[in-house]
Amino acid sequence: MTDTRHKLRFSARMNIAYHEGLERFYGQWLGWSAFVSLLLSSAAFAALSNLVPAGLQPFREWLLAALALIVTALNGGVLAFGMRGKFITHAELKRKWIDFLSQVETVQEAELIALERRFHELNAQEPASDPRRLNRAYVSACDMLGVKPV
Repeated sequence: MTDTRHKLRFSARMNIAYHEGLERFYGQWLGWSAFVSLLLSSAAFAALSNLVPAGLQPFREWLLAALALIVTALNGGVLAFGMRGKFITHAELKRKWIDFLSQVETVQEAELIALERRFHELNAQEPASDPRRLNRAYVSACDMLGVKPV
């Protein structure tokens, strides 16, 4: 195995781990925010507000308004920060890196130079990285390939 193939394999695995983690994060964020939003904005939940203990009844309207504000803030945050778009971006980049890794594993030695160009093209598509997550992906790639992190 050449040094170039090893570097490309390592970089691909690191990028897959990085995008997989972010895809999971944004997917969970979207799932939980949709669940909480649906739950707190449902008519059934509003109907339960009549069951508020007697001591809190004077504050019932304030409680409902606070919950409505939480739902609005949650949905606004999802929209304003483009969580769905980020989820899609990382899922797509993960798919591209998996495809790239399969090419690294099967390409002939003479074709590695062309594959290196594709590597740089893929890197150019990368959004700004989160250093902490990138470090975790680095350690994960080291573990997958049986290499000690430096």
